[in-house]
Amino acid sequence: MLIDHLRSALRTLRRNPFYSLISIGCLAIGIAVSMTILLYVLHEHSYDKWQANAKRIFSVAGTFKFGDAVFNMERMSYPTGPMVKQADDDVESFVRVYEDSRPMNMESRMIPGVAFTEKNNFLFADSNFFRFFSFRLLKGDPVRVLDRPKTVVLTERTARKYFGKKEPVGQMLRLNGRDDLEVTGVAADPPSNTSIPFDVVVSLSSMPAMPEYKWIENPVSVQGGMIRTWLLLKNAGAADRVARTLDRLSIVPGQPEKDRDHYFLSAIGDVHLHNNFGDSSNIRYLQFFPLVAGLVLLLALINYMSLATARASVRAKEVGVRKVLGAGRSRIAGQFYTESAVYALLSFALGTLLFLLLRSTFFGLLQMKIDSAFLLDPLVLAAFGGLLVVVIVLSGSYPSLVLSAFKPVMVLYGKLSPATWSGAGAEGVHLFTVRDLSIAGALQYHH
Repeated sequence: MLIDHLRSALRTLRRNPFYSLISIGCLAIGIAVSMTILLYVLHEHSYDKWQANAKRIFSVAGTFKFGDAVFNMERMSYPTGPMVKQADDDVESFVRVYEDSRPMNMESRMIPGVAFTEKNNFLFADSNFFRFFSFRLLKGDPVRVLDRPKTVVLTERTARKYFGKKEPVGQMLRLNGRDDLEVTGVAADPPSNTSIPFDVVVSLSSMPAMPEYKWIENPVSVQGGMIRTWLLLKNAGAADRVARTLDRLSIVPGQPEKDRDHYFLSAIGDVHLHNNFGDSSNIRYLQFFPLVAGLVLLLALINYMSLATARASVRAKEVGVRKVLGAGRSRIAGQFYTESAVYALLSFALGTLLFLLLRSTFFGLLQMKIDSAFLLDPLVLAAFGGLLVVVIVLSGSYPSLVLSAFKPVMVLYGKLSPATWSGAGAEGVHLFTVRDLSIAGALQYHH
């Protein structure tokens, strides 16, 4: 029976190319828009949750007072990490990251003329950076790549930029015309859904030997500073206790309690959406976008169902004859549902193609990047699969119920019953041939 329904659906598709093109095209546009919005929302919610220890990694931030001014800050002093690790057993490990936003000039020592200015994603980090986080190291030992001063790890794209197809490990790069850095590792390009993007990671122990970074060891206490500090806790529930430890370590003797700094920890999975210290505007926007996607999809489905039911007068004769020949309502409904499912699958395929073609352009306008690999994330695939199911279920429900409800006597007399279809009457419905009327008369006499 299913094969018969499929053959009927394909035959209808071939016989009505213009109608099919309009129905499929309009629904495909709605699906493409919905997929784009869904991808954006899922990507925003996925930041750093792929980290192996995401539930136990926290960023240190604080509320500081300077005179009458109160401000929040997510950068700490250089000794904050070691001091809290020593003072609190709940802290398993820490890593410090300093992002230098100034243009950094780097040139290859082995290949003359190869020089670039790194304007973004230039980090200094502790030696355990690639053990603390789940960034994938393609070449080099994660224990040793940053354990010495003047060592650097490049991402795959950056290594290719400086060395082409040559082996980068062991090569030398000169930083700002003065400091020579040894390439000790190559990391996979970080995913787009990370709040710690990087292209170059230099060992943090290199900074004291560089004149412009002499400030790094000046503070000797827990306080605000220039370095992002991440803590790996033994238990995620210990975050508040560790924050109180930070408060205690930052106390200056004789300082009034009202003037003291206060610290708090933010889970790494929350940093991206709450990067304004509790401002929930990003969350509100993300809650609104799915409603927009649902509205766009609903309008596309209503348009599709309107087109399908508008052709009811054309399909009425077919329904009447099939019922006279013994077809039940459920079988006719199944036929029309199969047709709608075929149209929905074709619309989804075309919508997916439009989505893939326009995705880069759309996100380019938003000045954001979403990796192609994120499309294969199980959550994204499940969301798109659910979208397909919704389209198939909703697109075929109303047309199949309406068309299968026609009464054969009324249909073959050329009159559609208002009780079964509110959109049709005697007006505008063509009368059929004498042979059709004979069949209707015979059927009426039989009843």
